[in-house]
Amino acid sequence: MGKHQKPHITITGRGRASAPAEITIVKLHLRSLHKDQATVWRFAIDALSQAQSLLKGLHFTDDDMTTDNISVKTKTKRVERRCNGTTEYEDEFIGYEATQTLTVKFPFESDRLLELLNTISDGDVNALISVGFTVKDPEALQDEVLRDATETAMRRAKIITETAGASLGKLLSVTYAWRNIYFEREERSYLASTVACYEAPTFKPQDIEVEEDITFKWELVENRD
Repeated sequence: MGKHQKPHITITGRGRASAPAEITIVKLHLRSLHKDQATVWRFAIDALSQAQSLLKGLHFTDDDMTTDNISVKTKTKRVERRCNGTTEYEDEFIGYEATQTLTVKFPFESDRLLELLNTISDGDVNALISVGFTVKDPEALQDEVLRDATETAMRRAKIITETAGASLGKLLSVTYAWRNIYFEREERSYLASTVACYEAPTFKPQDIEVEEDITFKWELVENRD
């Protein structure tokens, strides 16, 4: 026979926290296409160099820029062919496509962001541009959300137990399933060639919002009058 389990209560608290966007993240997704693999590599290097040069003209340094997601893949298209009265489909080789992402981060300023977008557009860079925002100190925001989750669980546990004529006893366990919290919010994407068509938008990013759950288990202590 196992030991008699003492009465307990299990409560999950959901914490929420938010903070104003402080950092702008601009990603230039560069693409080059050519039927010769060596040539497409050269095009890719030239595109990256051109984009970096434009950003340096806006007083960004090499330390402000990072490059990743570099790849070269075969690009094909599905074509229909008629043969002896039947329809067949096959992949037709278009060329080699080189892709890479150039990322730059800087403190949020609407005017500076607009200047960057227009500069890239005027510079004739073949890129898809994505704009995102984040906070300076993600760890502080995560601490805040965990604190809120804990306070929420304790508050609800006390309401339930006091209403039921009991009290919280010893804390038996805490379950926190750590997961990745995304502190970045993507707002807009542009084709570089269309950025200048916009009428000087004013960028006002939404706050960065995060949430987390923590589960607590307490012993229940019966109140005796």
